[in-house]
Amino acid sequence: MMDCFIRQQFHGLRYRFLLIMLFFQPFTLVAAEGQAQESPSPWWIWPLILLLVTFLMGIVAVLGGVGGGVLFVPIISGFFPFHLDFVRGTGLLVALSGALAAGPGLLKSNLASLRLAMPVALIASTMAIVGAMVGLALPTHIIQLSLGGTILAIVVIMLSASKSELPHVEQADSLSTALRITGIYHEPSMNRDIPWKIHRTWPGLFSFIIIGFMAGMFGLGAGWANVPVLNLLMGAPLKISVATSKFLLSITDTSAAWIYLNKGAVIPMMVLPSLIGIMLGSFVGVRILKVAKPTFIRWMVIGILFFAGLKAISKGLESYGVTFFKEGGKMKNNQQGASEEMILYARVLERGMYAGLILMFVTFFIYLFGIIDPLIPLEHIDSFWNQPVQDYLIQINNEFLGWDEPPLGWSWIKLLGFGDFLNFLPVALLSGITILCYLAIVPGMFQRKDHWMAGIAFAEALILLLAASGLLAVGH
Repeated sequence: MMDCFIRQQFHGLRYRFLLIMLFFQPFTLVAAEGQAQESPSPWWIWPLILLLVTFLMGIVAVLGGVGGGVLFVPIISGFFPFHLDFVRGTGLLVALSGALAAGPGLLKSNLASLRLAMPVALIASTMAIVGAMVGLALPTHIIQLSLGGTILAIVVIMLSASKSELPHVEQADSLSTALRITGIYHEPSMNRDIPWKIHRTWPGLFSFIIIGFMAGMFGLGAGWANVPVLNLLMGAPLKISVATSKFLLSITDTSAAWIYLNKGAVIPMMVLPSLIGIMLGSFVGVRILKVAKPTFIRWMVIGILFFAGLKAISKGLESYGVTFFKEGGKMKNNQQGASEEMILYARVLERGMYAGLILMFVTFFIYLFGIIDPLIPLEHIDSFWNQPVQDYLIQINNEFLGWDEPPLGWSWIKLLGFGDFLNFLPVALLSGITILCYLAIVPGMFQRKDHWMAGIAFAEALILLLAASGLLAVGH
């Protein structure tokens, strides 16, 4: 009975998604970019539609095997009145929350490799900071054009990329040998333990310079690129690559998220509906996955991304008066099971993640029901979220604060007495938990004389602290 119901729901999914896309068309960009015009619709309409659409995204993301961030940014920026600055900031937090939720389990099950993720994360997170700064400094139409091109490139990758369950690695290279990037995981389908190692480590690390930059610039997350590099280029088994990629987002997106947060490109009324929708949709997607046809889902995701990519290019070209869419070596291999640092990292991450999510629901409840008055009245919020972040900050400063400078960096702490800015507390906690995880594992690594990895972990913590400090806040 339940399977029949799920099957019927799944067959109707394609039609519902198309209807919602058509529904958006008359309402897209109800206010011109950079202007503070009020929407003719009530303020709560768009958060409600956002909740419904992200619910569908959560389902499609699970069925299509893609990250929610890859779908979120192009679709929401293309069909909603929110400015791209806020969409990218929210997209990073959506991808980050999903990675934080999955990280502890992936580490404890020994599928995500901490040793593989750490050197990669050091490069990717550093470049994500650079990407976020560049993305916030460039004109919006340039970002739209670049985003559209990137999404179309992702479509090409999805059409052409192959996968290798167990790549054959004859010999580990010198760098991976020095860093002891190796392991053993249990493969239930074969009922045996699979030892693995990697090669071509230097080319793989250089690839993450580009991947990290794009993740920060567009707020996409980077699972679509992480897995092919880890699996096909570096030779990690597919399961290890997928799990490590998901865990990696909890580090890479943390650094970029701090840049957007410190720049003020976070609106709680966008973040919470998105997180709730994605999470609920993911739960439903897991159930539908049992009866879904993978081929159809794959082509549906490709079709959605292709259309969203064209939409982003179209919006970017509007600045030039062009319109396409009418708007309305050998080493010891004795690591079987999760290591001590992986268990410790997972424990800290899990506690911080739950604390952050619980606090987020509490603060949003306080905000939504007016228990504490917000700085920006809810009935006027829709006249702010369609502006570039710099104009948004200037306007709230002129209308509500009267400070000498617009609120940047950690100045939100002074505004915690307002219901909307109270929501920055859980966002900061979720964005900062990875720093605590790294600092927690450094002493044990030094005690075990694992100096290279300890140095990488400490350097990563410093990079994340720099991103969190607010010293790198820039804008256009």
